[in-house]
This record gives sequence, C-alpha cells and structure tokens, in this order.
Amino acid sequence: MWKEIILWIFLAVNTVTDIRTKKINIIWSVIFGILGIVVFAAGGDKEWISLISGIAVGVYLLAFAKMTKESIGLGDGFMVTAAGIWMGGARTLAVL
Repeated sequence: MWKEIILWIFLAVNTVTDIRTKKINIIWSVIFGILGIVVFAAGGDKEWISLISGIAVGVYLLAFAKMTKESIGLGDGFMVTAAGIWMGGARTLAVL
C-alpha cells in the first residue's frame, strides 16, 4: 500500500509541474526510478520479470519519443519508466 502512495505522490507532483511549466523534471524521474530499484532489491518480492517489463515499457516510450522527434516528450518516457519500475509491466501497460 505504501508503494502506491509514494507512486501517487510522484505522479501528482509531476502532473502539477507539467500543467504549470509544460515540462517534466527528468532528474526527479531518474531519482524516483533509482529509489524504486533500491526498494525492489531490498524487499522480499523478487519478481524480476515485472521489474524488467516495467522498465521495457518506459524504454519503448523513450524510443518512440526519439523516433517521432518528441511528439511524446522524453520527460514522459522517463516518468513512465520510473513508474514502470514501481508498478511492473502489466500495470504500466494498463495505465497507458
């Protein structure tokens, strides 16, 4: 439950920032993603396929952003990658 609360806070902060500035802070997304990997590694839940697939969804979005000359911004890709680390691949795809 606490992981979901942390994720919601991250998403809420990014939403407010995006609405106000039309930008997503990539550094905060990277920090949040690293924190997610640390929490994953420290926890007893070792569903590596979920972690890897969550990262893969975000990496796919980053590649799509590059291919389309950022019609979807890189910040969005980094944010989805970070959220994917916390949610796993299936849940991240469902959100997208």
